[in-house]
Amino acid sequence: MRLSVRPLILCAVAILLLVGISVAIAEAPANEHFQRTWGRTDQPVLSGAVPRTWIWGPQANTPALEENYVEAVGGKRTVQYFDKSRMEINNLAGDPNSPFYVTNGLLVIELMTGRMQLGHETFEQYAPSMANVAGDQGDPNSPTYADLALLRPAPALPDGSTITNRLNANGTVSADSSTASHNVTAAFRVTVPGIDHQVASPFWEFLNSTGPVVVSGAQVNERLFDPWFYATGYPITEAYWADVNVGGTTRLVLMQCFERRCLTYTPGNPAGFLTEAGNVGQHYYTWRYEQTAVTPTPSGDPTATPVADATPTLAGDPTATPTTEPEPTGNYIFRTSWGGVLDSMTPMKIPIGLEVDGSGNLWVADSGNDRLLQYSGIGLYLKTLSESGTGPGQVDLPQDVAVASNGRIYVVDSGNDRVLMFDAAGAYLSSFGGPGTGPGQFTSPGAIAVSNDTVYVADTLGNRVNRYNLLGLHLGQFGAAGTGNGEFEYPLGIAFDVDGNVLVSDSFNNRVQKFTAAGVYVSQFGSFGYGDGQFDIVRDVEVDDDGFIYVVDHANHRVQKFDANGLFIEAWGGLGTAHGFFSYPEGLAIDSEGNVYVSDSSNHRVQKFTSDGDFLYQLTDNRRGRFNIPTDIAVDQDGNLLVTDTQAGPPTLSRYTPVGVPLDDYLYQGNGVGKYDLPHAVAVNAAGDIFVADSFADRIMRYSSTWQYLGTWGASGTGPGQFDKPHDIAFDADGNIYVADSGNNRIQKFDGNGTFLDQWGGFGAGNGQFNLPESIAVSGDRVYVTDHVNHRVQVFTRSGDYLKQWGTNGSGIGQLNFPMGIAVSPDGLVLVVEYGNNRVQVFTEEGAPVSTIGSVGSGAGQFTGPLSVAID
Repeated sequence: MRLSVRPLILCAVAILLLVGISVAIAEAPANEHFQRTWGRTDQPVLSGAVPRTWIWGPQANTPALEENYVEAVGGKRTVQYFDKSRMEINNLAGDPNSPFYVTNGLLVIELMTGRMQLGHETFEQYAPSMANVAGDQGDPNSPTYADLALLRPAPALPDGSTITNRLNANGTVSADSSTASHNVTAAFRVTVPGIDHQVASPFWEFLNSTGPVVVSGAQVNERLFDPWFYATGYPITEAYWADVNVGGTTRLVLMQCFERRCLTYTPGNPAGFLTEAGNVGQHYYTWRYEQTAVTPTPSGDPTATPVADATPTLAGDPTATPTTEPEPTGNYIFRTSWGGVLDSMTPMKIPIGLEVDGSGNLWVADSGNDRLLQYSGIGLYLKTLSESGTGPGQVDLPQDVAVASNGRIYVVDSGNDRVLMFDAAGAYLSSFGGPGTGPGQFTSPGAIAVSNDTVYVADTLGNRVNRYNLLGLHLGQFGAAGTGNGEFEYPLGIAFDVDGNVLVSDSFNNRVQKFTAAGVYVSQFGSFGYGDGQFDIVRDVEVDDDGFIYVVDHANHRVQKFDANGLFIEAWGGLGTAHGFFSYPEGLAIDSEGNVYVSDSSNHRVQKFTSDGDFLYQLTDNRRGRFNIPTDIAVDQDGNLLVTDTQAGPPTLSRYTPVGVPLDDYLYQGNGVGKYDLPHAVAVNAAGDIFVADSFADRIMRYSSTWQYLGTWGASGTGPGQFDKPHDIAFDADGNIYVADSGNNRIQKFDGNGTFLDQWGGFGAGNGQFNLPESIAVSGDRVYVTDHVNHRVQVFTRSGDYLKQWGTNGSGIGQLNFPMGIAVSPDGLVLVVEYGNNRVQVFTEEGAPVSTIGSVGSGAGQFTGPLSVAID
């Protein structure tokens, strides 16, 4: 530490977190807001009033800096770096008395992913940080942020269980029963979208602790953190024991990373310092400014180069072409890429109204989150519109959305009894309506539709339909409360048939009524019931270009289809969570190709179907086409790509065209029939069946090409046919199945039905032994296996007889650094993914180096932690 304080405090703080950053200087908090935030928790530590870990640090390490942030005023925000974190003010117009006026960023997520955040939805990709999370920097035994990033998908431990997981120097996790004596348990499980982890008991106690703090200049006893996740965020890993060097002495430390901080627990430390906050602020500053060769911008300096304009260049980048590299005999040319990181802020909550605009984009009234979401025609998340509130452009319980031919967007703001208007770019224009029963006013409006130059709004509790021009001028109304022709009991949907007539879903009268454009009653169909053509709460109605009418039958959990005269044709759905089932569907929209979108409100998703009700895909957040930690890739008989994503909230298995267009998804996580726990690997056999290595459930699952569940085999254990974290699957020409049983350090062989045939391997570094076999490929009579921690490839016959090996640990040509995926090309070349060297090496089938593919980085053809490879 760089500030002299009472000797006892200095000694205790130095126990675990010893390293500094080369640019660190002693600075006071830069403004009164930073000073108040620092002083609340750390002034009592500085004064000696309490012996405990610093929450920020004894002083700031930098002056105030200006960092690029798209949504900040002028595109810049004020920040200041401390040992433990970064203080930032993102909204100068916010309430300065709010505890959230000064925040600390999601620094740990950035360090783990390498994604430098420059705005709510703006990022720049760099390599993840290789700094040690705790202990002496450069200690080869101490896990780095990049190491812990690989453990983010690990499942939560059972409630109350004793934590004995040890993180070893090679990045693997093992059970160490000796740590049970410290009585650390899984104390509190955090389950939010994208996160499901336990908080270890010493950290949970610390985050909920009380003690001396300074408020308005007076020292009082209060909670250190309110809410508990204020300083740390939610946990993004489980807690792990590790041996780390502290001042050159090896210490046993429990570490756990959260979104904003990493915490450590060191048995034997003095009271008050058993739990400490890691030096995330130091590590992040070094990663952002020193390793990327960017100059920090002092506050108010308009001439400095913005961070966002920097070219990612990592110190020690091992990508230069070695002079000894042989001339490649074949070229691998970068073609394309796709993806993007999942955003934990995009999950839907009670989606209701839907609309397809003239560009084929889907708009979703995400009612529970008080906003609108926009997706492309293939389901890629595009943007969010509006926010919760009562002010201009804000919404409260949005129920429906419509888009006029000029691109203007109309939103039913039900909670505020009005309709909001936005231009085609999403800029707020004005509103119309207002609460009341007078002409043009609303009582909980529920639906909207636009035809030509007229806007129709269902005033749901007013039991009428109001008509407006495109500027919101009231033109008239029709309807009244009742059960007669032209009367309503809670109208909730509006559509237009091919003749320009207006269809209104008369919700609690369980019928659809037809009117002329001027509101004159024409006809109706439907009645209460559960049979064909009957309804239990009509929620929405829509008409396709051929005149077919689709009706959301809310409490019957289905969609019904009718001809233009209201004669029943078919229905689909039913209560459930599987694809094609619903839980209280709400809204409906139809695109130009006749595909049908349905908002499945209680399942918090939108499902897309063909006009005949065949399921296509579902939307729940921004996951389509994006990844969190993709672990494996396979090619099916049609050339489409299957990708497993082990932490997509929940984990996913998705299919794409060869150029990355999303096709369909298999999103079922759980313990039920056909559901997986963590799909680590995927493979496709000659018949087109899909096999999944469900790693944490220790089993192999089989599906048809259309995701029909076909069966499962395997269980946890060491016996024949049992598994411990299976990591890969391959097939030979006879249809036999080979599984890399990673935790048991062996290869198991099965027939095409999953019947055990043979096994070979065992832990060790000798010929035919393994230390975490990761991937497997079969070509002709040979079986190739990447032996991850032994840094080599081993080759066997299909009967398991050892043939040869190649590779030693290193970054030179022919050397390997934690090899992962492996594949054999049609011309007999062996491609090996090197996680540690961020490249793919190409060898002959005898192991002679041929060429390399890729380098470290986020550009075209570059990698950061590659895991798998496949060949079409």
